[in-house]
Amino acid sequence: MQEGAGLSTTFKGHSTSDGAPVAKTLMGRYSSFALLLRRPQPWIKRLDMINSALWAELSAITLPSMRPYVTSAWHGHLTFAHWLVRATNPAVIVELGTHNGLSYSAFCKAISKFSSGARCYAIDTWEGDVHAGAYSNAVYEDLSQFTEENFANIGVMIRSYFDDALNEFKDGSVDILHIDGLHTYEAVRHDFETWKPKLSDRAVVLFHDTEVRGGNFGVWKFWEEISPQYPNFNFLHSAGLGVLAVGPIQPQSVLEFCSSSTQETKIVRDLFEGASHAARIFGQHLLSTESGGLIPSSSENFARNRPVMQSSRLYEGSLRRSPTDGIKDGTYGFHTIQENQPWVIIDLQQIRNVAKIAIYNRLSDACAERARNICASVSIDGMDWTNIYKHDGSLFGGIDGRPLLISVGREARFVRIWLADANFLHLDQIEVY
Repeated sequence: MQEGAGLSTTFKGHSTSDGAPVAKTLMGRYSSFALLLRRPQPWIKRLDMINSALWAELSAITLPSMRPYVTSAWHGHLTFAHWLVRATNPAVIVELGTHNGLSYSAFCKAISKFSSGARCYAIDTWEGDVHAGAYSNAVYEDLSQFTEENFANIGVMIRSYFDDALNEFKDGSVDILHIDGLHTYEAVRHDFETWKPKLSDRAVVLFHDTEVRGGNFGVWKFWEEISPQYPNFNFLHSAGLGVLAVGPIQPQSVLEFCSSSTQETKIVRDLFEGASHAARIFGQHLLSTESGGLIPSSSENFARNRPVMQSSRLYEGSLRRSPTDGIKDGTYGFHTIQENQPWVIIDLQQIRNVAKIAIYNRLSDACAERARNICASVSIDGMDWTNIYKHDGSLFGGIDGRPLLISVGREARFVRIWLADANFLHLDQIEVY
């Protein structure tokens, strides 16, 4: 959406210029949706009530999520991040509180497409807090590698407390400030007030979790106090996202966005939520497609749909699929309890000349680090085992294009994947070629 092209000019009807139904137009624009959507999606059913002109604009700028499998309440706001970057053309974006980097990756991706030369700064200790909970250094390492591989010239990770990073930025230099750290009233107010001098005359400030009122969350309270002072908009979905146009010089599109009527507000919320859902689906599809290309398509996966045994189950039904069913989705196909050297065994049902094993790690819930000490063994009879691999402790992925590939080069009927330490064992898929 170009500067000056306000949202209010788009609310003029619910069909396309040629009269085609919006849902049909959507499927035509994104023909792969028919393959991606396995069951009706709630937001698809609402499309006949949504303005098609605005949807067309959002569908044109919505970018696939690059971290669709991380656990985050920010999945519903991806397209707004894309739209905001294009509407404001920022030079500097600062994020206070990044965790696993979903919002950060959305800003970086938008910069790469719409705002050449801009930088996005992620500020966090990557240690957790009372709201996010404590998490290990693996979260930081994973995001650091992601930044280096995808946005080395755009994203900057600053590992520090928010106040300690203030001197890194000149007054009046920050165009978009995303506040998503500790969510108490006092913390959010402090973050806004201490960073306010750093805001430019065209700055927009985002407050995540404006709709969370449980526990000691206080973003909603500060939002009620601060929002009447500036042009604003509040998304209700995905824990809520408050948009505050603090700078006195704003693009017309941002001002019109913040002044939407009550009826328009509902439509806008539905549109951005729906488009963000599409961004996540496309991201999942692209990652799955890319990772699938690591093994030649002509190769036969000997493990596909073969019997699986595991050392234990975390709970009844924790073998909710199978690590050999061929469904790679970034979650887990099986889950053991926390125990010493947990294992999973695949019976290939006949002796095979095994050349390679591909292990797709669980990517959801920041649990990939548990597989750092993974090992592999093979056997002809299931009794005498030959250890063929011990991992070096580095973090590996799966459908993100970074599965662990183990060269074997020997005959085997049974493949055992196990951990050399005491931990949970849970993987997405195991393939044998």
